[in-house]
Amino acid sequence: MLNLGLSLSGGGFRATLFHLGVVRLLRDAGLLCKVKHICAISGGSILAGHLIQNWDAYNSDDDAEFEAAAFEVLRFIQSDLRGRIVRRMPYRLIAKDWSRRNYLVKNYRQLFRKVRHQGKFVRPAYELLTTNLTTASLCAFGNESFVSDLDGDLWTRRTDLPDLPTRVAMSSAFPAFFPPFRMTAKQIGLDEKAFVPSVQSFTDGGVFDNLGIRRFSRIIRDQSSRELADQIHFVILSDAGAKLDWAPEPTSGILKTVVRSVDVAMDRVARLDLEVAHVKRDPLNTGDPRFRLVDLGAELSTTEDPHPLHVNVQRLLKSVRTDLDEFTELEIRYLVQHGYCVSRFEMRRLAESASSINDLNEQIRVELNAASQKIPNSPPWNPVLNASKKRRQVDSNAELEIALQALEESRNNRPRLFSISDPISYLNALMVILLLAIPLVTGIFVPRLLPKHVVSSIPSDVLSRQSILARDVTDIVDLRGWKPFGTNDGKVSPVYRTIVQKLAKLKANDIGIERRVTTHGASIDCDFFLPFEGEFTEVSQQDRVWPEISREFRLSIPISYNSTLSEQTVCYRLTYWNNVKPDEDWFAYGAPYPIERFRMIMLFPPDRHCKHIKVTRRLSREGTNFILLDRDNPADSNGKFIWEQTNLIPDGASYFVYFEWSPLKQDR
Repeated sequence: MLNLGLSLSGGGFRATLFHLGVVRLLRDAGLLCKVKHICAISGGSILAGHLIQNWDAYNSDDDAEFEAAAFEVLRFIQSDLRGRIVRRMPYRLIAKDWSRRNYLVKNYRQLFRKVRHQGKFVRPAYELLTTNLTTASLCAFGNESFVSDLDGDLWTRRTDLPDLPTRVAMSSAFPAFFPPFRMTAKQIGLDEKAFVPSVQSFTDGGVFDNLGIRRFSRIIRDQSSRELADQIHFVILSDAGAKLDWAPEPTSGILKTVVRSVDVAMDRVARLDLEVAHVKRDPLNTGDPRFRLVDLGAELSTTEDPHPLHVNVQRLLKSVRTDLDEFTELEIRYLVQHGYCVSRFEMRRLAESASSINDLNEQIRVELNAASQKIPNSPPWNPVLNASKKRRQVDSNAELEIALQALEESRNNRPRLFSISDPISYLNALMVILLLAIPLVTGIFVPRLLPKHVVSSIPSDVLSRQSILARDVTDIVDLRGWKPFGTNDGKVSPVYRTIVQKLAKLKANDIGIERRVTTHGASIDCDFFLPFEGEFTEVSQQDRVWPEISREFRLSIPISYNSTLSEQTVCYRLTYWNNVKPDEDWFAYGAPYPIERFRMIMLFPPDRHCKHIKVTRRLSREGTNFILLDRDNPADSNGKFIWEQTNLIPDGASYFVYFEWSPLKQDR
């Protein structure tokens, strides 16, 4: 009795669809029920899991029953799985089920929830291949087993864990998008002493063996100990994996170079696996007669198949994307039909070549010839989901051009951030609107034209010489943590000075702002908050104002935008260490560019308020002091004092704030 093995390669939904066409042909030829062992990887494991759950339906002679099962897979492929995962990624921290791995398993559970198997047909053994990143080995989850193939040493244990959806997810977790599954011995149903290390990581089986040929080669090699009735005679290798093609600009960037190098290495490994198994990817499919390669990259002519797809369509199919995004009905139809045609061609060749295999049982030849005669010559099965649509081939040149253009564009598909059918898309849209509305309401980081009143009081000749205009500057001097030297157990106490500036560019070529910070003998630290890291360095005191008592620092901040008349907020904090005198202190502020409004807020310690403040304006060291404010007890009951000034012009003047302290409460 004929026994077949079926290997379903990886390749995302593209592979699932191609394999579905192969399965349909095997069913039409009466060969699907002859399959006794299935190995599946990644996209192939999706169909393999559904095959196992619905084995009777897929083998049924009733087309409606077959299509009822197949259309579940097709609807799943049109559900935009990866897009739905991407649209839920912002919420994965608050919704555990929406993490990439958990959401993948959740969707597979929905796909596999129905079981159409009453035992009419004997279900085959199956193995879903996955790559163990921890041990760098190929592993497989079988019917009730876990197999680890470490450098040819098989380690097999009986287990029914994890469940089928999780096994399929572990086999199809493409590493560029899905993180690996970290599994413990308990989660796999193994003895903790035998499962070392105690936590191991599993990812897409295609990383190690994307065709399944390595695993089937081991099965064929070790089957001599089986009963003759259980031995596998032929293995059908359905290969819909990525095909390496010429790249016009493979080294146009570092990332492209790395990706291309990995693709070349993986393609070479796949070729070596075929060579080791004596399977050749050539038009004659020569090599080990036990392996029959059904290749997505095959191009059939009318002499090889009665109803092949257009040759240009066949050539484009091997470039169709291999992701888990939604596939169009056009992509679905062509991939399934091409799988049907290629497998029809290979099954007929298998029957023809059976006569030349010397050690083949005559009964097997008879069964293969009978299957070959049963294969229909009609156009390949057309899997149209909408039954109201007429099932037809693409005949006209206009339709063919549209189809070719659609297939050409499908290779550049990107995950959809919005889908009408996905409710979470509307929540995402609302979140985006709120995020955009916040800066619009607060006026932070929103480029906009400056209102006319901003520059109404600043002379135009001043603006013409400047490249920066400060709409609003707030200088917060926080003295609440300061203690007079000698009263704080010898500890150094800080004074915090936080400056927030809303800057507008008047000239597009300006790259940043620079200002000087002067203090009398104190050490200063600077912390940058927004928008980028600046530079804060001490400069030489030679020939500077008051060099005998002052230290001067240079503060440079880059400006990240290029357009003029746009606004950006920068924020930084200066920390003065032991800068405040016991009885009197001052702060100075210059205007290196026009300032529409300047606001200084001083916060005094609760145990000693400010008893006097004087604000002066001075053009130079020898210049006259212009008193702008002179007030006793200026702070409120909470120790806060606010001074504002509008339209500060960069004329070389400095603004000094002198303040005297009230005695400490314990000294009163």
